[in-house]
Amino acid sequence: MFEDKTYKRCGCHGPLLHKRGPLKGTPKLDPAGNQLTGPLDKSCPLLNRRDHGSWYYSIELDTKVGGKRQRAVRGGFKTQKKAAAAAKTTYEQSRAGLKVLSKETLGNYMAKWLEGKQDLATTTVPGYERHIRLYISNYIGHVPLIELDADHIREMFKAINDENERRDAHRAQVEALAEDAQAKGLIWRQTPPGDARAEARAAWNEAKARLTAERKQLHRITDTPTQHRIKATLSSALEDAVKALKVVRNWAALVELPTYKRPKALVWTAIRVAEWARTGERPSPVMVWTPELTGAFLDAVAGDRLYPLWHLFALRGLRRGEGCALQWSSIDLEARTIHISHQVVAIASKVFKEDPKADSVRTITIDRETVELLRRWQAQQTAEREAWNEAHKDDLWKDTGAVFTKENGEPHHPDYLTHRFELLITKAELPPIRLHDLRHGTAGISNAAGMSMKDISELLGHSGIQITADTYTSVFPQFQHAQAEATLAVVPRANRVTPAAEAASKAADPTRRERAAKRKRIRVAVGV
Repeated sequence: MFEDKTYKRCGCHGPLLHKRGPLKGTPKLDPAGNQLTGPLDKSCPLLNRRDHGSWYYSIELDTKVGGKRQRAVRGGFKTQKKAAAAAKTTYEQSRAGLKVLSKETLGNYMAKWLEGKQDLATTTVPGYERHIRLYISNYIGHVPLIELDADHIREMFKAINDENERRDAHRAQVEALAEDAQAKGLIWRQTPPGDARAEARAAWNEAKARLTAERKQLHRITDTPTQHRIKATLSSALEDAVKALKVVRNWAALVELPTYKRPKALVWTAIRVAEWARTGERPSPVMVWTPELTGAFLDAVAGDRLYPLWHLFALRGLRRGEGCALQWSSIDLEARTIHISHQVVAIASKVFKEDPKADSVRTITIDRETVELLRRWQAQQTAEREAWNEAHKDDLWKDTGAVFTKENGEPHHPDYLTHRFELLITKAELPPIRLHDLRHGTAGISNAAGMSMKDISELLGHSGIQITADTYTSVFPQFQHAQAEATLAVVPRANRVTPAAEAASKAADPTRRERAAKRKRIRVAVGV
């Protein structure tokens, strides 16, 4: 039966008195007869003041198996009413099975939780480890799990944002030092030989040393997407803690963060290409080539050793890890199909082979040109194997069954494909995209070719059409124009401006002629 016991105590020190027995109320003395002092606890004479000390509760919980008594004690409450309410809540939680006497901290729980997660993908574990080590354990890992609430989590994100402001200010300071070093370097180069030049050189070296020292102290900003992932890691762990009756609820679910939208994929139109050529800036982190630019890339790399792989990436939307893991046994050239069932992931330069998500296991069809490219590549690989074995008797060709390999038969590292792709598009002087952005291009090209959203989703290995429609499918300008013309044609008009009349009108307008000539020069300049 619940019976709360509340009392007030403080941290004051003073003369100690006997609390019970025949000497109750008399001073405690040491063997030499001196007055003992120490924590007054509940006997402090100032506790009758409202602003002194704090309230505690002490309650008996249900007896454990074996007859061992359990007592819950907690303090720090401002009023007796709050202490009594907390005591009742603790008792009810204990009756419901919650481990209210647990001393486990959030940091210890998170470490055990991650160690016990057996269903995480290889690439997911390092991210969870960083979230726990750098943020959750660092800021609120000391909090007892049973006492955790939403305010603790909000305080963590506030501390992260405060640190972001400091890092941002430091970054601005480093930029100022870089400008200072550049200016002093210019002064040195412009100073005639002599003592003044030596002094200018010394000032430049000193500025460079300060810049180098401060650059080593730079830290990345914990941006909004990262904060959402930190919250997701904590939320997943607390959801399991709720099931294990370690916490009363998932407190992370109550914490709101600034909204974040994925970067929108933009198409490299002629105007955007021209602006990039002028400034070197990308309009978006995610950019998509038009079919014409994709064709220009494939033409430019037709002589590259891995051309069949670039062809597959561009037109069939393979992920780089899927391309590295692809086996000849998964390809049926007669049926013109490829079965995607494995992928390679890279973590800290190490490579791991793992099964992809269930939705990513798929069979895709390939066109006749791709079949011919793969046949030629198979013959080339066989020739390379024979040449390698002839030249390297002590280090024979590695027969891994992989389709795309190095000259010695070893599969490629995924990072190599990324670096190689960046080098190829730089040499081809094409507007930059990421290797992964080729998948966006595949979706857009497939959409333009008339494939349904469901078929495109299955081609790319998505869990559903929503992510395909929202994130991956771009509409190219020429098809947008065609759709606009088709819409116009549906509406009957008695007084429609014909294309010929419109062209004549434009030709008569010198301003329009100048703009048209300028657009033509831009298209020629960027090769679009």
